[in-house]
Amino acid sequence: MRDWIGNGRLRRVLPDWSLPTASLWCVMPGRRLMPARTRVFVDMLKAHMDAVMSG
Repeated sequence: MRDWIGNGRLRRVLPDWSLPTASLWCVMPGRRLMPARTRVFVDMLKAHMDAVMSG
């Protein structure tokens, strides 16, 4: 999205406004029986959200 803003495809119309931060929860029955692919997905999602939130 930043590339689109940078090259003019998107334009900020309310520069002083932003969405409020929101929590993201991942609810699972437990780690003991969690499939490996679920753990990989949760780890990937966390890494992605950390990168997005850090700018």
